Amino acid sequence: MNIGLDLRLFGIHHGGIGRYCQQLFPKILALDKTNRYFIFADEKADIGIKIDSATVIRTKIRHYSLGEQLGFLRLLNKYNLDLVHFPNFNVPIFYKRPFIVSIHDVVHHKIGGAKKSHLLHFLAYKKVIQTAAKNAKSIITVSEASKKDIASTLQIPRNKIEVIYEGASLSKTLVEDNLVARIKKSYLLKSPYFLFVGVLERKKNIVNLTRGFD
Repeated sequence: MNIGLDLRLFGIHHGGIGRYCQQLFPKILALDKTNRYFIFADEKADIGIKIDSATVIRTKIRHYSLGEQLGFLRLLNKYNLDLVHFPNFNVPIFYKRPFIVSIHDVVHHKIGGAKKSHLLHFLAYKKVIQTAAKNAKSIITVSEASKKDIASTLQIPRNKIEVIYEGASLSKTLVEDNLVARIKKSYLLKSPYFLFVGVLERKKNIVNLTRGFD
């Protein structure tokens, strides 16, 4: 099979989706020695993938853009792929060939933020995610709670949604005790405290987390 992987969001600078791409897809390529892969990557991204069974196609088409809906659609159709894995809901709405999509949550339906800041943006988001969920051969999500939300919010049969939990990287970074002490002193940290490593957005509910902690 010729399988496409949308890696335009590859890398930690794209937040959680970028990390998801960075950790998942190289493992798939390392394990699968049978299929041929076509990797769509940002023209400047260092994806570090050099495998004989993979062809890297560079593009400057931005995610969440009109160019994604038109230009990326033409690029995908050019390769006549048997299957594509989109790691996020932003699938070109007119793409008709078989694909699977990872939908991590439907939080934008529930909590205001970037997708709700402009009505047209929010309507476009709803159209794109609804079409992706409807047309996908299968939907991957990361928890039973997200599966329940996707099924009820997007009106998708539960048997079409597969829960595949996210793992932890096997890499280990040792941090010296004196460095920890220096950072705690610099930021006036006293136990107990928590460390949040996500993007500071309203949907993360950090304000209420800190209220509860306080």
